[in-house]
Amino acid sequence: MRHIDHASLSFIIPKFYYHNTINAVDVLHQKTNVFVAMPDEVINKSYRYLTMVFCQIFRLLLIFSLMGSCVAWGNLSKQTENPIQGTAPYLLFEFENGEKRKVHNSDDLFYMAFYDADKLKIYDPINNTSEEDNPYTVPETVKTFEQILLPVPITASYDTSNFQFINLAELSSKWGVDDDGDQNMSGEGKIKVRISNDENHTVRRDARFVACDSKYYRITLTLTSDSLISTMYGFPKKIKFDGLPYIDFFIQHKIEPSACWVTPYLKSNGGVNNSDSFNGPANQWDFDKGFLPQNIDQPSLNFPTSGMDNLWFYLTMAETKVNDMTYTTEPSDSKLRLAITPFSENKKVIAKITLHGPNSNTILPQDTFIPTTFTIFTDQSKKTKLYTFKIAQWFIVKPNSNNNKKGVIYSEAKDYCESIGYKLPLIGDLTNANAPDSAWEGGLLGQPNNYQRRIGGGLLAEWGDLKNTNEYSDSNVTLMKSWGVNYQGDNNLPYLIDNSSGQVIRGGKNLTAQAICVSP
Repeated sequence: MRHIDHASLSFIIPKFYYHNTINAVDVLHQKTNVFVAMPDEVINKSYRYLTMVFCQIFRLLLIFSLMGSCVAWGNLSKQTENPIQGTAPYLLFEFENGEKRKVHNSDDLFYMAFYDADKLKIYDPINNTSEEDNPYTVPETVKTFEQILLPVPITASYDTSNFQFINLAELSSKWGVDDDGDQNMSGEGKIKVRISNDENHTVRRDARFVACDSKYYRITLTLTSDSLISTMYGFPKKIKFDGLPYIDFFIQHKIEPSACWVTPYLKSNGGVNNSDSFNGPANQWDFDKGFLPQNIDQPSLNFPTSGMDNLWFYLTMAETKVNDMTYTTEPSDSKLRLAITPFSENKKVIAKITLHGPNSNTILPQDTFIPTTFTIFTDQSKKTKLYTFKIAQWFIVKPNSNNNKKGVIYSEAKDYCESIGYKLPLIGDLTNANAPDSAWEGGLLGQPNNYQRRIGGGLLAEWGDLKNTNEYSDSNVTLMKSWGVNYQGDNNLPYLIDNSSGQVIRGGKNLTAQAICVSP
């Protein structure tokens, strides 16, 4: 038995059936006011219609559900038409000590670094304070420019302006990173670098630091205006390097006070304007700079070993102030002395060292020359040695009286030298040349008939051209030739030596030349 609420049935049963069935129920209900049993036929029909209605409702709910899903999918589709927000690509450089440098802009890309002990020092546009007069000091452990770390590889090509460069495409393919996993890194533009000294000469990356070569070195990094790196997908997918177009870093190499090179007069020094046969060995001589210091603890190995009043040389130094320099002699009572004066050239620290000692006006017959060792110091307290040399031979020139352009004959030259306690020099005291045509082969093995710039090679081989220059005008060498004491072969005639080139020439007792005397 079921109690049927006709109001409920009116909600769920279609109207046409509701009226046909409920009326009968109402009659029974009104008359009996009790629960009545409905016929099975009515119940079966009601069940079938209820089932049909619920199916229809389910279909409607399913349709509405699908419509909602479509709307949601449509909204999702509309959102994915815009790029997915992610991170921009960047460059990632890794150093030997494991440190990494992320590059998101030109400030990050423009860096210069080097190791100081175990610490990596990195400079960029944010912290760069270097200037020509205030360069960063690179430690002594950094021997070559390869150890200066830059974003441009050491092996990069050079352009016609002596800049090394690398394309951003190549840079991004090697060091490009995208945290979103986007692939196909690419780039546009170039980054370039040039290293130059204080004379604006290009310095190669494989070059070594050389004391006194430059007061500072300039490292210039520059970017072309179109420089960027990018990926194929993602947002943002590229970064532009549109900050500073270039930056300069200035560095200097840390060195102790030292003598770099010693420069007498360079004419007839070999190289471009002279025969290479004038050039001395590379470990002694540089035709642009002069003699190289050999050993500060062995003065006899250094230039000069010969001297004459008013001859001079330039001493180029590092970490030294000329006005603080002083010197000592050994023996302390030597008649030789030095004049040290500042000389400025190309921002380098240079002292002009002038020799002073006995000359034709001051020499006395009883004076005896004593080989003298000079020690030059960087400080007045004489604690820091800078350069040493030993004068083993001293020369005195007989001046020409009344502008005599002919000089003196051999016997007069010999007599003059002996009168002041000196002697005429051997050929080897003046030059290391050979003259096979004149029967002289006592010079440097294989050397032609001119001197070669060598320490201990003779007065001319050390000091260069004494005649064709105003540089040594106070030395009183005024004639082209001077006498040598050696004799030619069997004819017993003395030789002449060219005071400019060191050439050995056939002479004769009645010819005239300058008398240059040497200490016995």
